[in-house]
Amino acid sequence: MPTHLGDPQSNIVGGVSVARATHTSSGNGSGVDLGVADGQAFAIIPTETVTDGVHTITFEESKNDNTADPEAADPYTAISPVTSRVVALTEDNLFLIVNFFRRKRYVRAVKTVSGTTTGAVYSVGVFGAKKFY
Repeated sequence: MPTHLGDPQSNIVGGVSVARATHTSSGNGSGVDLGVADGQAFAIIPTETVTDGVHTITFEESKNDNTADPEAADPYTAISPVTSRVVALTEDNLFLIVNFFRRKRYVRAVKTVSGTTTGAVYSVGVFGAKKFY
């Protein structure tokens, strides 16, 4: 389906999956509802101070945003091909954009953090362009 970004404020939907904080441990972000978006999606990862550790961001998708019930019809699964970006020690004060194709309604970021004591400051937003019929 065609998309139009001439007016980003009106034509992009999404939200924050991983809130801005000093990250020192691994964890799942919140699911972001992209139900009214086209299949193409993107994440924005602004980094601030990266003191130590390796911070890898990957993305998962789900039909129903169910994270608590392992018997649910559709738990989160990795987006394939796996889309990731390693936020390394030298990547202070960057604005990273990662593009990917999603097949399901909800997308969340997953942060895998290792080798850190003081961590890194960043957030992850997930967005998509609204469908136009």
